[in-house]
Order: sequence, then structure tokens, then C-alpha cells
Amino acid sequence: MPALASAQSSTPSEQPLAHLQHTTWTLKDGMPGPVMAIAQTTDGYLWLGTGMGLYRFDGLRFERFETLAGERLPSRQVLALHATRDNGLWVGLLAGGAALVRQGRVLHVDPAGGPFEASTRAFAEERDGTLWTATGLALLKRVGNRWTAIGPESGYGDGLPTATMNVVVDRQDNVWAVTPRNVFVKAAGQDRFVDSGVPMLGMTQLAVGPDGRVWANDMSDQVRGVAPLPSPAATGTGAAPPGRLPVPKSYFMPFFDRAGALWYGALGGLARMRPGGAGAPGEAPQFMAASPGGQGLAGDQVMRIFQDREGTVWVGSNGGLDRFRGAAVDLVDLPERSSGIALSTDADGALWIAARDVLLKRPADGGPLQPVPFAAGMESLTAAFVDRQQRLWIGGRTGVWRQEGKTFVQMPTADGEPWAGAVLDIAEDARGVLWLTANRYGLNRYVDGRLQRMGGRDGFPRRPPNCIASDAEGRLWFGYGDGSLRRHDGQRLTTLTAADGLRVGDIKVIAPKGPRLWIGGESGVQLVSAPGMPEIRLADPTALEGVSGIVETDAGDLWLNGARGITRITAAELRRALADPAYRPKARRIDLRDGLRGQAEQSWPLRTAVQTRDGLLWFSLNNGLVRIDPAKVPPGDAPAPPVDIQRVTSGGDGHPVPADRRLRLAPGTRDLEIDYTATTLAVPERVRFRYQLVGQDHDWQEAGTRRRAFYTNLGPGSFEFRVEASQDDGPWSDTPATMTVEIAPTLAQTWWVRTIGVLAVLAELSTLAWLRARQVATHARDRLTARVQERERIARDLHDTLLQGMYGLILRFEAVARRLPGVERAAMERVLVDADALLIEGRDRVADLRLPPPDTGRLEQTLDALGQQLMQSHPARFALTVDGAPRPLDPTLSASLCLIAREAIFNAFQHARAQRIDVSIQYAADAFSLIVQDDGIGVPDDVQARGGRPGHWGLSGMRERAELAGAVYRLTSRPDRGTEVALRVPAARAYGPRGEDRARALGGRWRRFWRRF
Repeated sequence: MPALASAQSSTPSEQPLAHLQHTTWTLKDGMPGPVMAIAQTTDGYLWLGTGMGLYRFDGLRFERFETLAGERLPSRQVLALHATRDNGLWVGLLAGGAALVRQGRVLHVDPAGGPFEASTRAFAEERDGTLWTATGLALLKRVGNRWTAIGPESGYGDGLPTATMNVVVDRQDNVWAVTPRNVFVKAAGQDRFVDSGVPMLGMTQLAVGPDGRVWANDMSDQVRGVAPLPSPAATGTGAAPPGRLPVPKSYFMPFFDRAGALWYGALGGLARMRPGGAGAPGEAPQFMAASPGGQGLAGDQVMRIFQDREGTVWVGSNGGLDRFRGAAVDLVDLPERSSGIALSTDADGALWIAARDVLLKRPADGGPLQPVPFAAGMESLTAAFVDRQQRLWIGGRTGVWRQEGKTFVQMPTADGEPWAGAVLDIAEDARGVLWLTANRYGLNRYVDGRLQRMGGRDGFPRRPPNCIASDAEGRLWFGYGDGSLRRHDGQRLTTLTAADGLRVGDIKVIAPKGPRLWIGGESGVQLVSAPGMPEIRLADPTALEGVSGIVETDAGDLWLNGARGITRITAAELRRALADPAYRPKARRIDLRDGLRGQAEQSWPLRTAVQTRDGLLWFSLNNGLVRIDPAKVPPGDAPAPPVDIQRVTSGGDGHPVPADRRLRLAPGTRDLEIDYTATTLAVPERVRFRYQLVGQDHDWQEAGTRRRAFYTNLGPGSFEFRVEASQDDGPWSDTPATMTVEIAPTLAQTWWVRTIGVLAVLAELSTLAWLRARQVATHARDRLTARVQERERIARDLHDTLLQGMYGLILRFEAVARRLPGVERAAMERVLVDADALLIEGRDRVADLRLPPPDTGRLEQTLDALGQQLMQSHPARFALTVDGAPRPLDPTLSASLCLIAREAIFNAFQHARAQRIDVSIQYAADAFSLIVQDDGIGVPDDVQARGGRPGHWGLSGMRERAELAGAVYRLTSRPDRGTEVALRVPAARAYGPRGEDRARALGGRWRRFWRRF
């Protein structure tokens, strides 16, 4: 039986090599081999030295050094790399020579020749910054800005060119160097090297262990292993190094990770082991063969092994690059096929696993899984349950069994026929009655030694429930595929449906925790024991689909096993979500990118998550079993990763970001592409970004995982680009990465050229406005003249024809009246008096036609004069009031309003029998209003309905004039309550300035603009 994997961790050495998260990059991904050197600079980038050049890697994209700033190294074949404390990078070349680079620029070059005539193999640095390098001809020390060869005067070598294979500095600051014949060491604080005295058996590589000891690989046929070297105090004794460790398949490049595991290149692949020590047993080597394009190593020859700051182990080989990091879950190795796994726990804390034809038990005190023998005929196990009496019940496709001692007893079926359906779930009620649900058989309960079918009885549906559970009060709950939930308390069956607030769809799991009762289904998770049955909703609406496993820990965290992965919601976030239905809690999801290679079962067996007494969480998947130790999962949000702005592209040309973070672009630049990244190498796929171009964007732009910003149609100016990152939906960067982009203006975009252009346009517009104003004024005068002439013509025609004829007719009637007797004469005289009145009114109207146009003066002045004149011959009192500052009215409109108001005033004086007549004029900001109001006898309703009296055109004329003028006309009258004529004109129509006024206003605005400029 294979041993169970250790608890999950981000340290790759704590999990089996085959269980680690393994990613491979080869030539098809832009990573050409061989990868001969790996280093990480302080800005977080991974640098790779290959046979095809130096590459920079951010976890997703490979960039050749020459593309960063356009500079080149003396050679593309890189053999060694060393990152300095100031973000620099020393590059050792296979053809000889070295170079110092920083952020894509070459700062210093040591050309091939002299001590650098052979290949530069390795770099090492002491705590004080002293730098050493090993070449094919010498060991070099950098003093100031020069390299000095170390020779016999320093105790190193025998005076002949000494090929140095490797150089390292241990934790005590001792310097170690290996040659084909000797291993030398310079103790910390000393000036001379001494021979360690270790017999040389083909040692070529050195590795520093986590305890500070230095190990060397032994390539001799006699040993083929690794050995710790003696401390400087024990050198020269000639003693064989203690702890020499034979390593099967040992070949090249030993490396210790921070947890003490030894990684090394083996024949045909990669190996890892734990040497042990201090009484602790060692670990047998684990091996991963090369399998280009498959699940193995990218190449069969390991060239370099490196561990970055986040704990990820990188392996460079002749075939490409491999990444190994700890999975967030521990894969549990099962002896048989790993699907259809049923889980259950007992009161002692033991875990029971029924997996098809295998039954396993994990003791309460931990340890490996133990196989449990079971009876013949127990096949295709699908359910496991431990009752209150600590009896184990197992269900499968061939029946239901109960463990009695070391044997299993099959339960008889309800009809005595052989069992032929998979058991889905088992539960126990408060009375100790066992209930189970199964395909074909539906819901059953175990009573008096026999199974009794309950489907279709006592209110239960015929179809079987998906899941059953017992709450803290001993009540049974049944979840069905149609989204309904039933509760049985021993006496009564209660049904809950979507109408009652259930919203998870097909119910897959019921999970009690103390007084709480959770349900999970195809659409999410609900707490049905709380008022309103609150539903847990995340920002991603699909995050909680297909939940078939729920565990609420004692700490209050909620763990969910679903189709999208395993999700954890902390207790604090859960409390807030339950208190506020609108809140979307933060959640940590574990999925394929974390080493979860499957998803929760969606059909059966369900109840896919349990917690054992030791706190470990166990999750069954459709392809295996995993576990998580909640204590090792970081409780808070993942910190925001560092962000770097890489380059700006405009017009097809790339521009590296200058050291002062201020990029100046050519005049006329309109389009920008800005590349940025986050230098986290573990899970870069989970980094989200947002950016903002200050001066262009009003708010942050959400970019998701995209690492490029696009801008078009930019003008000249200075813009600050800001970008932030977030890891796993955690907080955004405390301080954004920034860069200033300055775009110089073209000649046409300079301020003085634009000012001249604006002045020219304004001058042209002013001229056009003046010409248009003159045209409008001339047209208005012509229309006014035509109106006056037409009025005079009508007056002449009326005076010369109608009035003169009426006057002659009246004179003839007076002659006849004088010859009539007394009574008839008196009657005729009264008629003649009325005729004289009509003649006078007609003459007055003709005189009105000859009056000057009403818009020659202000409207209020004209109407007030008319009212005062009429008041002298009528008993009614007249008053005119003005609200607001008088403003010039449109000439045509003013004339129309004046005629309408005069008609209304005449009517009030002559026909209304009014005691008082009031005219109100209001110059408001939004409209002009005019109201004529009297307290007379009013206008009869039938007259208002017809719009006027037959043969009289006053009322209809006022209404028609108002419509033509664009005014709102309203007549309101009630018998013996008076009459009100109201006119209202919107401000835009009423106060439109005359042409000359427009020209003067435009000229005034232009003069004010020029003074400000």
C-alpha cells in the first residue's frame, strides 16, 4: 500500500515528485534549449542563459535580451549567471568573457582573452560584495573595476593555468573552488586558499546545503554520488569526507532546496531525494524521466537547477525549461482506480473510504491508509456510513452490508429479490432507524431487519432523493433532483420548493453543522436553517456551480467542493455575506492551476467532502482523492505582486522605459501600446491588472489578465501611466507602477499656431455673424414696412367705401325719421344712436390701423397708453404691472402679442361690463407671459365652445394670431366671475435678439476673450 502524501505546502520538496505542479516550456513555447544558467534579479524576473542567447522570463513571456533595449552581448552562448544586490546581472559566456547588464542595457564588458580566454563557468559573491568567477583557465577575483587571477601566491594551484570548474560561497562566507585535481577553500576572513585534502574522484560541481555545508558530486565509477566536504578547520587531514552518499543514476548538477531536499540530474532525467542526517533516515530517490511533449522532463540532460524567492524549483535542460511547485492539495494514492469514491467518518475520528472494489480505513491517529477486507459479493461500492453505534454500513451495486466484528452481513431486500441498483446515500434518524436512497429502489428505511420502500408512501415522491442527512435535532432531510427539499421529523413531512426560496437547483449535498444546515447543488449554496435561507454568491456567478461537498469547520470557515474546484470562504467573509445578501464575499479557489486535477463528483457518490478529527479536509473527485490541511493554507489575501512597465510601442517602434521613468515621444504620436507585467513566477496566470492613463482615462481600466494597454488618437501633452496588480482577487498594489509619457506637439499643434488659427476662425465667424445680423435686420424692416403699408391700404379702403357709405345711409335715415310721427320717430332715433355708435367704433378701428406698429415702443408702454385712453370713456378702472427686468422681444412676436392684447383689452372695456381690468406682464428667465384679466360678466360657455359669436371674429382672431406667433394661448372664463386671457412664450422664442444685438453681443464676447488671452 503506497504511503499517503504529506500535507500540502508551497515547498516542492514536501510532496512526491510526481504530485508536484509541473509545467514545461520548450522551443514551441519560445524557450530554446539548452538552458545552461538560471538567476533571478531583485526586480523578480527570471533570467535564462541558453545556447541561443540570454532571455528574460516573467512567468508567461520569454524575451530575448536584444529586444529589451536594442543592445547586444558579445556572444549569445551564455554559460553562467549571477544576480547582484543592485538588480544587476553578471553574464558568463561560453566563448569566454563576461558582461554586466541591468534592465536590458549592457553596463560593462570583459572581452574574451587573457584570463577570460576560456569559458566563464560560474560566479560567487561574498557578503561584503567581493565577486569571484571560475573560468576554464583560472579563478578570478574582482578588485575595484578589475579582475585579478588567483595563483600560487594565494595558495591556489601550482603555477600552471588552473581550470576552475566551479566556485561557491557558503553561509559562513568561506570560498570554495574545485579544479580537476583539488578542492580548495579560503576560510572567511583569510587571504589564502588551502587544499581541502579530499581525494579527487572526478568532482566537478559544488552545492551548498541548507545547513551551510558544501557538497561535491563524485563522478568516479567507484562511487557516483555526492559527499559533504570537511569544514575549513578540518582540511588537510587527508580523511575521506564523512557521509558520502551513493546516488543511483547520478550524473550532473546537484542542488539543495531550502527544505534540504537534494535535486540532481540523473541519466535520462531528474531525480530528487532527501539525504537525511542527525539520525533522520534518508529518502529514497524519486525519478522523473525526460518526455518531451509529454508529462516528463523537457530534456534528458539537466544543465541547471535553481529555486526562486517564492520557493518554486526551476530545472534547465538540453530540451527547455521545467517548473516544479508544490500543489495546494495533497494527492492521495489509492491502490485501485480512483473514481467513484465514497467518504465517511466515525465518532473516533477514523476515515472510511469506499472506492469501487476497495475499502480503506485511515486510523484516527493518522498514518497510512489500511485496506479492510470485505465479504464476497461486495462489488462496486458506492456509499459508506457509520451509525451512532459505530457500525459501518456499506452500500454498492449489489446490496447493503453492515459490519459486524470483522465480517459484513448483507441486508435482505424489500422484495427478496437480488439487489440491482447503486446506493446513493445513507443516514440515520433520531430513533436509530437507517434510511438509504438507491437507483431503481428509491427511498428505503431499515425496519425490523428488513428494508422497507418509502417511495410513493407517506407523502414521499416515487423518485429517489439524491442525498439524505440528519440535523442536530435528529430530523431527516432529503434533497431531490428537481430542487425540492423535504424534512421528516418522525411524524410529519414538510416540503420546501423554489416557491419557498430554494435556489440551488438539483440538490447534491445536505451538510449539517450544529444548528446550521447547508445545502449545495448545481447552482450554488444556501443556509436553509437561517431566516430567508440566504444564498452565498461570489463575484464570479459560476464559481459555486455543482457543489456536492460542504464542510463548515470549527473555526467557521466554509469549504465547498464543486464543479469549478475547491473553494474556501473564511469565517469573517461568511458572517458578512450572511448579514448582507448583497455582499459578494472574497473566496480562495483551488483548481487545476493549484494541482487539482479533477472536479467534484456530480452524480454519485455524493457527499464529496469530509473533515477528520485532526482537522484535515478530504475531497473526492471524479478522478481521485485529495486532502488539504487548513492550518497550512494562508489565512489572508495573497499580497499584490510587484508590477513592472516593460516598454512602449508607438508607430511600430518599441521604446524601453528610461531609468527616470519619463519617456519622450516624437511630435504627432497618436497611438500607444504599453506592455507591463507582474513579476510573480509561481501562478502568474492568476494575476489581474488595472491601469489608468492620467490625462486620458477618468478612472481605472480593468484589464483582467491582459498585460498590454492600448491608446489611440492621443494629442500632445504629458500623460502619467499607472498600473496595479492583484493576486488571486486579493488587494491591489499599495503603490502603482508609474511612467510619464510626453508627446511633443507638431508645428500645427503648437500654442501660437493654434492661437492664430483660432483667431482667424473667430474673425471669420464674427464677420459671418455680422452679415447675417444685417440680413435679418433688413428682412425684418422690409416685413414691417410691408405690414404698415398694408394696414394703411385697408384703412383707406374702409374709410373711402364702407364708412362713407354707412355715413350717407345714416343721414338718409335721419331725414326719413324727421317726417315720422312721435312714437315711430323716437324708435327710429334710438336705432340711429346705435348706428352712430357702430360708426364711431368702425372709425376708431380704422384709426387703429393707422397707428404706428406696436413694436416701435415697449409692449408694456403701448398697452398702458391704450388702457389709460379707454379708461377716460369707460367706467372700468385699468392697471398694468410688470414683473422682472424688461427685455427686448422679437419684433414680429411683439407685434403679434400687442394685437392680441389690444383685442382682449377692447373686449374687456366694451363687452365685459367690468369694474376692473388688469394687465400683467412677466419677463421670466424661462418664458415671457402676458395676462389680461377682468371681473366682468364673463364669456358664455356656448361662445367658448364655438370659439366666438357668429359674425364676430375677436376670440378666434386672438387664438389664430397666438398660434402663428408660437405662443401658448389660454382663455379662462366663468359667468359673473370675469375672463382671463393668458399668453406664454418660451424664452428662446421671446427674447431672441435682433440682428444688430447679435452682432454687438458677439463682438462683446470676442473683446472679452481677447482681453483674457
